[in-house]
This record gives sequence, structure tokens and C-alpha cells, in this order.
Amino acid sequence: WTYDGSKEYLVDKNHIVLFIFGVLVTIFFIIPYTLLLLLTPYLMKLSHWRVFSWINRIKPLVDSYEAPFKDRYRFWTGAMLFYRIALVIASAYFSQQPQLILFMIIIVHAGIVFSGFAVYKSWIISATETTLHVNIIINSMAIYFLNLEGHDFPSDFHIGDCLPSTISMGVSFLCFLGILLYNISKPLVSWIKMKIDGIKYFQVNTNVVPEHNEDGDKEYREPLMNE
Repeated sequence: WTYDGSKEYLVDKNHIVLFIFGVLVTIFFIIPYTLLLLLTPYLMKLSHWRVFSWINRIKPLVDSYEAPFKDRYRFWTGAMLFYRIALVIASAYFSQQPQLILFMIIIVHAGIVFSGFAVYKSWIISATETTLHVNIIINSMAIYFLNLEGHDFPSDFHIGDCLPSTISMGVSFLCFLGILLYNISKPLVSWIKMKIDGIKYFQVNTNVVPEHNEDGDKEYREPLMNE
């Protein structure tokens, strides 16, 4: 089950079934879905054509991925998925050369950080993603130099040998907790604000002055400004 291109494929009946299943899932699900997320921003501009009108039906689904991004970067989810697919393929073909994979990870994430892409509408989310990119770079560099020194990661891994990687993992976990708390607190704050506004509205609309009509029945009116 590891990504190792040096292993022989289709050597037994069970492996043949797994191989065929994996190929079918890749062809009919992973690649089309990734292409959809990558190309939807451009297909939406052609949705007035009949051949592309179907894109309007799945727009709510795609918006759930693209809503946090600025309009010019709505392809970002698809681009990151393609990067991961490329990383998996490279890991399979170069499984005996982990330094090459780590070098590729460092170059890609460093390029994203130093390019200054602010792909999200919210600066908080952009800052969080940049922090995660930096942590991936630090972690990859630490493992890269450990491999150069002859360490077999992770079997020959000690915290004292790779303190930057340990700190990086801790920061990544704190970022995860921050994202979790942000997504929990946002609807909670909105709900509390809605309740407070409802109480204020109720107090304003119940602040009326009783008065009697000609039949002696009580009626209510809004208070005058000088009352």
C-alpha cells in the first residue's frame, strides 16, 4: 500500500483487482473532479453556451470550494490537488531518492511563499496558509539534511536531532486548532449577535404607552419623542 514504483504490479490475482480498481477510480473520479475544480472558473464564462450550460447546475457545489478565494484565484483548489497528484506520482517513481522529493516540496512551497500570492479574501486565512507553507518548508528541509547525514527517517529519528522539525509540527498543530476555533466561534458569535438584536428589537417594540379610546378600552401607541 506504499507508493513505491520499484514494486512489481499485477503479480497475483488480488493485486490485479486492486490495480484495476485504482485505475478506474483515477480515470473516472480523481482526474475529472480535479479538472472540474481547476477549470470551473473558466467554464463559468462559457456557461451561456448550450454545451457548457450544465456548469450552472453544479455551481453551488463548486462554490463551496471556491468561495474563500478571490475571483482571480478561484482555480487554487484544483491547482493544489494537481500538485498533490504530481507529488504522489513522483514519490512512486523516485521512492529510492527521497531527497529529490523533499527538494521538489521545498521549491514548490518556497515559490508560493515568496511569490506573495494572497489567494484568499480574508487576510487571516491567507496568513494561516502562509504559516503552514513555511512550516512545510522547515520540516522538509530538516528531514532533507537528516537524510544527507545518513539518518533513516523515521526509524532513526530523535527529537534532539531535528528540533526545527519538531517545532514545525507543533506550530502546524496550533494552526489547526486556530482554524478549528475560528470556524466554531464564527457561527457562535453570529448566533449570539442575532439573539441580542432580537432582544433589543423586542424591548423597543414593547415600549408603548396605554391610552383609552371612546369605548373605554385600552389601546397602545408608540411613545412621543418628548415623553
